[in-house]
Parts: sequence; structure tokens; C-alpha cells
Amino acid sequence: MAAWLLHSKLGMHIEVCGSEKYDYEYRDRTYQKNGHHVIFIHAYKHEKQWKKFLLKKIMEIEEQRHDEVMKIIGNRIT
Repeated sequence: MAAWLLHSKLGMHIEVCGSEKYDYEYRDRTYQKNGHHVIFIHAYKHEKQWKKFLLKKIMEIEEQRHDEVMKIIGNRIT
């Protein structure tokens, strides 16, 4: 259970979106509902900016993961 919890809290999914016609909001809600971090890359929309977007989102998730780890560590100490 603890390993699954750490994976779901600390894992990260990157999904490359291939179509403007597909609704990715449902997939996003499903990931969030299950506690997964996900980044949707729409490379076809902003060909030159997707790398910056990806790095920004990874940094945001990394900060969230750090907070989660600190909470887990704090709970085990007290």
C-alpha cells in the first residue's frame, strides 16, 4: 500500500495529445480524481513553445511532490 501511495503521489504522467478534436478534459479529470499528476502536451498547437511549457509543468509538479514527501516524513516523525 505504501509503495502504491508513493507512486501515485510522486509519479508523473506525460501525455502527448495528437488531435484537436479529442476531448482531453475527461482524461484530465480521471487522472486528478485518482491522484495522478499529468501533463498534457499539445505540441501541434505551439510547436516552438511546448518544451518550455513541459519544463514549467515539471517544475510545478516537482514542488508539489516535495511538499508531499515532507508531509509523509513529518507524519512518520510525529
